[in-house]
Amino acid sequence: MPPSKRWLMVIAAVLALVAATALAVFLPWLDDSDAQIARTIFWDFRLPRALMVLIVGVALAAVGATYQRVLQNPIADPYVLGVAAATSLALVAVEPLRAAFPALPTWLDLPFAVTAALATVTLLMAGSRALGSDSDSERLVLFGVGINFVLSSVLFLWLSLRTLQPGGGTMRWLFGRVPWASYSEVATLAAVTAPVLLLLMHRARGIDALSLGDGVARTLGVNAPRLRAELLIATSILVAFVVRETGAVGFVGLVVPHAAARMFGPRDARAWLVGSAVLGAAFMAASDALSRTLLPPAEIPIGIVTTLLGGPAFLYLLWRGRR
Repeated sequence: MPPSKRWLMVIAAVLALVAATALAVFLPWLDDSDAQIARTIFWDFRLPRALMVLIVGVALAAVGATYQRVLQNPIADPYVLGVAAATSLALVAVEPLRAAFPALPTWLDLPFAVTAALATVTLLMAGSRALGSDSDSERLVLFGVGINFVLSSVLFLWLSLRTLQPGGGTMRWLFGRVPWASYSEVATLAAVTAPVLLLLMHRARGIDALSLGDGVARTLGVNAPRLRAELLIATSILVAFVVRETGAVGFVGLVVPHAAARMFGPRDARAWLVGSAVLGAAFMAASDALSRTLLPPAEIPIGIVTTLLGGPAFLYLLWRGRR
C-alpha cells in the first residue's frame, strides 16, 4: 500500500473513532429541559460508560491480534478458543456464593475469573506441546474450539436452569452487556489494560518472530515457548477482567485485526496492534450506540450487535482473501 494511501486510512480510522465515540456518548440525544439533569446524565452515566466501551474495544482487538500472530492462525481469538467461555463459567459459578454471603467483597469473583482463564490457557499450551512446537496451527485452534464448545455447553446448561432476564442479568454471559460503569470501574479496567498493552508493544519484535514459526524464532534469539506463554498469560488475564465487566462480546478480537491489516497493511506487530486498538475502540463505540438506539427503550445486548456487524464483515474478508 502506498504511504499516502496508508496515511489516509489512518486519518479515516481516527475520524471513525471520534465519530463512534460521539455517538456512544450522545445517542439518544440529551434533550432534557433541565440542564442540571442533562449534565448529571452526561458526566455520571454516559461518559464513564463510553470510556469503558473504548477500553474494552482496545483490549479485545489487541488481544485478538496477539492471539492470531502468536498462534499463527487467522481465526485465533480468546472467544473462539474458550478462554472467555471459561471465565464466564467461573463468574456464573461464584454467583450463588456471593448471594449466600452478601458481606463478601465485590472483587471476590476476580480470582475465580483469572484462574479459569489461566487454566484454559495452560490447557491450550499443553495441547500445543502435545502437538509439537512446530505443529499445524489449525489442529491447535481446533483443540481450542473443542474446549470452547464444551465450556459453552456447560455454561448454557447452567444458565438454562436459572431464570434469565432479557437484556441483562445472566444473559450477559451469553450475549454481552455493557454496564453503566462508575469511574472507579473504568480506572480498574484501564489499570489492567495499560500494562498489558505496553507489554505487547515491548514484545512486538518477538511477536513478529513467533509469527514466522518457532524454528525461525529460535534463529532470531527468541525463546518461543517462554514468550508464547508470557503473552498468552498476560492477555488472558486481561480477557478475564473484560469478561467480568461485559460478558461475552464476540467478533471484536476476531474481525478487527483483519480489518486493520486490510486498511493499514502493517509490516510489523507494533503497527498492527496500534491499528487494531484504534479500530477496536471505534467498532465497540459504534456497536454500543446501536445497541441503545435500535429498539428504544429496550437495549439490545452488545454482543448481538458486534456479531451482526462483525460476522458478515469477517465472511467478506475471508471471501476477499480467497480471490
